[in-house]
Amino acid sequence: MPVSGLSGARADEPAGEPTRLIVGFSPRNVGSAVAEEAHDEAGGDVIERSRVAGIEVVEVDDAAEAIEAYDDQPGVRYVEVDRRVKAFTNDPYYSQQWNLQPLSDSNKGSANVEPAWGRSLGREVVVAVVDTGVKKGGTDLDAARVLQGKDFVNGDDDADDDNGHGTHVAGTIAQSTDNGRGVAGVAPDARILPVKVLDSFGAGFLSDIVEGIAWADSQGADVINMSLGLYEYSDALCQAVWTAYQDTVVVAATGNDGAGLVSYPAACPGALAVGAVRYDGQRTEYSNYGVEMALLAPGGDMTVDQNGDGYGDGILQQTYEASWGYRFYEGTSMASPHVAGVAALVIGADPDAWKYAEKILTQSARDVGDPGWDEESGFGIVDATAAVDLAVQWSDGAGEGYWIATEAGQVRAFGAAQGLGSSASRGSKAKLVAVEETPSGNGYWLLDVDGGVHAFGDAAYKGSLTELKAQGKAPAGVEAIDISSTPSGQGYWVLDAVGGIFTFGDAIFYGSVPGLRATGTQIGSEPVVDLASTPTGRGYWLLDRAGGMFAFGDASYYGSVPGLRAEGKSIGPAEIVGMAPTADGFGYWLVDSAGGMFAFGSAPFYGSIPGLRAAGTNVGAVTVVAMEPTASGAGYWIVDDRGGVFTFGVAPYHGSLPDSGVRGKAVGIAPSYKS
Repeated sequence: MPVSGLSGARADEPAGEPTRLIVGFSPRNVGSAVAEEAHDEAGGDVIERSRVAGIEVVEVDDAAEAIEAYDDQPGVRYVEVDRRVKAFTNDPYYSQQWNLQPLSDSNKGSANVEPAWGRSLGREVVVAVVDTGVKKGGTDLDAARVLQGKDFVNGDDDADDDNGHGTHVAGTIAQSTDNGRGVAGVAPDARILPVKVLDSFGAGFLSDIVEGIAWADSQGADVINMSLGLYEYSDALCQAVWTAYQDTVVVAATGNDGAGLVSYPAACPGALAVGAVRYDGQRTEYSNYGVEMALLAPGGDMTVDQNGDGYGDGILQQTYEASWGYRFYEGTSMASPHVAGVAALVIGADPDAWKYAEKILTQSARDVGDPGWDEESGFGIVDATAAVDLAVQWSDGAGEGYWIATEAGQVRAFGAAQGLGSSASRGSKAKLVAVEETPSGNGYWLLDVDGGVHAFGDAAYKGSLTELKAQGKAPAGVEAIDISSTPSGQGYWVLDAVGGIFTFGDAIFYGSVPGLRATGTQIGSEPVVDLASTPTGRGYWLLDRAGGMFAFGDASYYGSVPGLRAEGKSIGPAEIVGMAPTADGFGYWLVDSAGGMFAFGSAPFYGSIPGLRAAGTNVGAVTVVAMEPTASGAGYWIVDDRGGVFTFGVAPYHGSLPDSGVRGKAVGIAPSYKS
C-alpha cells in the first residue's frame, strides 16, 4: 500500500485492477492453516503477510462477495478494503508543526498525531474550551464546528475571545486541517464548545470557572480543557471537576513556574494534569510538576530552534491579537489541549472510551525519565497514535487472550496470549494464590502464599513480602492472598490474610483493615479475600468473604452484599470470592463462589452462572475462584477452580484449563492485550 502519511481522506481506487483486502488474524494465525482455509473459501490471493500487524493482504475480483465470505470464516478478526491513502496534510504551515508530526530520532517531543488521523479525526466529539473564549471570523477554524458558547465574564451567550489565548488553544484541539490553509489541529472533526471564564487580560474569578465547568458538563461536553490555574486549593473548584469527571474527560495545565507544585484545577482529583515538553522530548524548564502529574505534551520552547525551521520551537496556531494571524505560543496552556485533542481522537475511535480514556491515555504514553510514573513526567508523553490504536483494540472487548494460573504454579496461555513462564518452571514449590496482569497486558505477576512475587513479560519486580519477612519488616507467619498493580506498572500492593497492606515500587499505603480496627472502627471477623486498586492508583478497595467493602484513598464505597441484605434483598449463602472495579472507577463487581454476580455503582450486570442455568444452559456444579472484567468494562470472565471459563458481555472465549488438558486448582485469570 503506497503511503506517504496517514489520512482519513482517500483517493479513488484505480479502475480495472483487482481489489486489495486487509484480512486480520491473531498473530499466531498469520500464515497458518486457518488463514489458508479462509483464503480458499473467499477466493483471496495472498500478496503480503505481517505477523507483527496480524494481517494478510489479498487480491480479489469481487470485493463484496469476498468480504462476506471472509466474515463467515473462523479465525478472521476483520476484513476491509486496502484503500489508497494520501499524505496529510496540505496546510502550508504544517511543516512548522513539529508537535503533530510523526516521531523521529530528533523529534521526540511530538504528540505523534499525524499517523492517528487514518483511524480517527475525533468526529462530533465535543471539547469544551474553558478559557478566554473563542474568536469568530477566523479562516482556519470551521465556524460550523464551533458551538454556541457561554460568557461568564460578561454574563451573556457570546463567548468571544478578546485575548487570543482561548482561540489558540481551540486551534490546537480542532484547527481545520487539510483545507489548504494555515495549520492543522489534533482532532479536526471535533466540535468546540467555547466557555469564557477569563477576561481580556487572561484573568478571571474562581466562581466563573466553577460555573463554567458545571455548564460545560451540563451541555454534554465529552472533554473539558482548562489551560488556566491557581495555586490555592478550592473546594468549589475541585468539586466541580470531580462532578464533571463522572461523565467527562477533564484535562488541565500544570502551570508555568518550573516548580514542583501542580496548580489547580490540574491538581484536583479527576483531572489529568499535563506538563510541557519541547522538540527533543525534554520537559521544559517552565513546566510545573508534582505528585498529581499525569502526562506531558508538546508545549514548546521559544528559546531554541531544534527543528531548524528558522523559528523558535513554539506551538503554531491561528489566533487573534488585534488582527488575525498565525502565532507561536509556548506554555503548559499549549500542552493541555494536545491531550484534550487526543482524548477526542480516542472517543472518536470508540464512543464508549470516555469511561476509560484516562487509562488509555496514560497506558499508551511514551515513558520518559524514570521508568514508569514519576513526579516530573507523569506516565510520559502523550502519543495519539498509540492511544487510538489501544482504544480500537479495547473496543473489541479485552484484547487477544488471557492467562490462567494454578495453585501448583502453572500458567496456561489462551488466544494470542504468549506463554511467558511460571513459578513452577523457576523451581518454586510455594502455592500460588493470585495472578495480576500488567497495565499493558503484556506480562503478569504471580503471588505465592509466602508472599513471593514472580514477574514475567513486561512485569517489573519491585520486591516481595518474603523479602520483608527476611528483613524482619513483616511477621514471619503472615500469608499473602492477593496482589494489585499500580497504573504505571512500576509498583504493586500485596494483601495479607488479615487485611494488611504492603507496598512496593511506586505503590502508596492508604490504609488497612488492622489500621481501621486500631482507630476503633467496628469491623466484623470475616477474612479479607481480595484487593483492587482504583484507576488513578491513589486508592484501593478491600473485600471480605461476606461481601463487605472497605474503601481507602480515593476509592469510593458504592455498596456491599451486607448492605443488600439490610435492604431486604434475597442473597444466597455462597461466600464472596472476588471483586473488580469498573474502568472508570465509579463502581465494582463482586462474585460469589456459585458464580453469582453483584454490580454496584456504574458496574453493568452482564449475567451470572445461576442466570445461565435459569436460561436453560447446561452448567454443572462449579466453585468460582475469580472474575475479571474486559479492558473496556463491557463484559467479564468468571473462572471456576478447575479453570473453566464463562464469558459474559463482550468477553471473548479463548479456552479453558480442561480444554487444554491441564489439571490443577485455578487461582485466577489475567487478560492479555498483546497483539
